[in-house]
This record gives sequence, structure tokens and C-alpha cells, in this order.
Amino acid sequence: MKRLSMRWRTWARAWVVLLVAASIACPAVAADDLIVGFTGMGDYAPIFVAKQQGMFKAQGIDPSLKMMSQVASAVASNSAQIGGVTPTVLLQAIDSGLDLVVIAGGSQTTHADRSFGVVVRTGREIRQPKDFEGKTVGVQAIGAFLQVTFRKWLQDKGVDSSKVHFVEVKIPQMNDVLKGGSVDAVVVPNPFMQRIVDSGNGFVGAYYSADLPEGMPAMVYVSTRAWAASHRKEVAAFRAALAQGIAFTQSRPDATRADIGEFIKVPAAVLAKIQWAQLNAQITPAQLGMWNSILTDQHLLRAPIDVSKLFFTP
Repeated sequence: MKRLSMRWRTWARAWVVLLVAASIACPAVAADDLIVGFTGMGDYAPIFVAKQQGMFKAQGIDPSLKMMSQVASAVASNSAQIGGVTPTVLLQAIDSGLDLVVIAGGSQTTHADRSFGVVVRTGREIRQPKDFEGKTVGVQAIGAFLQVTFRKWLQDKGVDSSKVHFVEVKIPQMNDVLKGGSVDAVVVPNPFMQRIVDSGNGFVGAYYSADLPEGMPAMVYVSTRAWAASHRKEVAAFRAALAQGIAFTQSRPDATRADIGEFIKVPAAVLAKIQWAQLNAQITPAQLGMWNSILTDQHLLRAPIDVSKLFFTP
């Protein structure tokens, strides 16, 4: 078990080293540009809404929203000035020397969350956590939110997670990989989870958020400390528009789904069924600190992070 944990830690460290390398290699954007990076998850609904409904413009900013595979590296390299990242990625990046700060909360775990889960390939007899032993599970990245939380869930259920083989699969490709049979299951967020289920290639094995601690940050918005310090008005405007976007998603779900569809290209029938995570622009150091024990237990941090130093106030 120790050898496997060290290997996972080595993989995670290598990934973060690539972030640092990207921060040197990627060209910087013009100082007046504002790019917000996101990945293909419904958790970003409030920024899609804020863009489509004019909330950003009303606050005096007009950011470009761009889907990216490595948001943290884009922010570190100034290819994006703000990005939504998971706490697992953030804390590992901090542990490896990147100077990122939290400027706003994004989403949180809740026991009623149906925005992500583990989807089992149709025909596979996986009905309980123990059945994952000896199986191959696709995840977006080793050391990322979905893999870390799924591994924690398995361990909490008494499963030897060292007997589960994790492989990295890009989220948009998970349906095809599952259908092809090279993995037994995938850990996937909406709207892609719903698309897999609708295709008949898999079924939801568990919405395992039901067994995770309540109120853990699942996604936060970050920038570099230097950019935030020199763009306080933009940070404040982003936070204000984000809060308005969250209020919109709660009161107008159908319009929100239409706005999601402008940035994440999935069929309207899929969008009509999806649920998104619990959204909250507010986040406390105590909430972010919940991740310290999980990541250190999985040997993904050298030592707990002093999260109080990671919060930026405009």
C-alpha cells in the first residue's frame, strides 16, 4: 500500500511540475484582457449565466470564457487570469510552489448532490463498493477531485483501494471509452454523466457524494496573487457577478440550462435532465482546510497547507 501511495504521489508531483513548466512556456495575454478558464462541468453554470445574461458587463467587466484542460497552469502562466479549479488541484499546486489565491467559492458537496458519480459499464456486475476491487476505473486525472473523493469513498466503505486500477481519461471521451470496454467504470460529472446514462452504455453505480462530508468545497475560483493584487476592482466585479449568477441558477433552472449549453456542447435533451452542484460564492478557510487531512492521508501533500494564507480580499 505504501508503494502504491508513493507512486500516486509521484504522479501528482509530476503533474504539478508540468503546471510550473507551463507557466514558463505559455505566452502571456495582453494586460487588458480578462480570460476565465473552466472545464466541462455544470458547476460553472453561474459564470455562463453571468456572461449570457449581461451580469459581468453590468459590473464593468467583460471576460472571455474558455474551456481548458489544465486551468491551474493557464492561470499560473497568465493565459487565463481567473480559473475554476478543484481544491485538490489548488492545494497540490500550492504545495509545489505556485502562488495562487482563492478569490471566490464555486461549489460544495452536499449529501443530495447528483452532479457527479461513478458510472458502471452496462453488463458489468458492480453493485457494491467491494465489487470495484480488481476493476479498472477511468478518472479525469490522478490526484484530481473526482479520483480523490472516489478513493476516499472506497476506503470509507472498507475497500482496499490499492486493488482498484485508475486510468486517466478525458471527460468528453469517457462515454466512448466505457462503450469500448477498456474500463469497467468512470467517475464523471454532469452533463457528461447524464449523456452516458442516456446512451445506454452505463448506469449510475453510486452518487457517492451522499457519503462525503457536507459542505466541502468542490470547486473554487483562483488567480495568481500578483494579478489579484493589481486588479482589485476586477476581482470585486467578478465576485459580484458570480453571486448574481448563482441567484439566477437557483431561480431560473431552465434558462440556466440554455446558458450552459452555449459553453458545453451536449444535446438539449441531456441538458434538460441534469442537476448541478450546490453553488456558493462564499468559502471559509475552515471549509478549504477540510481537504488537508484527505490529501495528506492519500500522500498527495508533503504537509498540511496553511489555507488562511490562500484567501484574497479585494
